[in-house]
Amino acid sequence: MRADPRAGQHPPKLGVRSYPVVERDHLVWIWPGDPALADPAKILDFPYLRDPNWRGKPDYMHYDANYLLIVDNLSDFAHLAFVHTKTLGGSEEYAYKSKPTAIERLEDGFRVERWHMNADSPPFHKKVVREAGKVDRRNIARMHVPGIFFMETLFSPAGSGADKGNLKERSSTATASSSRRRPASRRTSSGTTCTTTTCRIRPSPSR
Repeated sequence: MRADPRAGQHPPKLGVRSYPVVERDHLVWIWPGDPALADPAKILDFPYLRDPNWRGKPDYMHYDANYLLIVDNLSDFAHLAFVHTKTLGGSEEYAYKSKPTAIERLEDGFRVERWHMNADSPPFHKKVVREAGKVDRRNIARMHVPGIFFMETLFSPAGSGADKGNLKERSSTATASSSRRRPASRRTSSGTTCTTTTCRIRPSPSR
């Protein structure tokens, strides 16, 4: 049934459902639930999107798999040594020669941290810092249930004390957009290089 524009009326059941929307730092947040429960204060902060010291490129990747398997894969940094040898992995050494992983269960998800000390720079880091030698390396995975996943990688000159908090600047966290972002990178005045990748994981219940 079509409304007659000349009559100035429309069918009583004709309408479009609206949702609370917030646009912040180049991201559009949509609340599909009860509008009365929409709370902008709960939106995650993504500082590097507005920080000119960070450089990155928005991108996405489709996974033909259950989203929980993707979270499990991204949280296990040992896979870098075998799957990403030409980028973030570098060598199989990373899978077994690293300090014990710290795992925290949080109210809104979990956090995984892993250090690899006095290691050769992986290929990706060499592209950012060409003269890099041995490094102390930290990877952090932070899952915000149900679907925001942060990955942060830090490289610091070996023996510089980064694992004890000896950083002149702290690295910013990452951001999310569609399904995945390519790493953003930043180098601090202390020689520490921080790279971040963040995923917004969209569940696929059928898998």
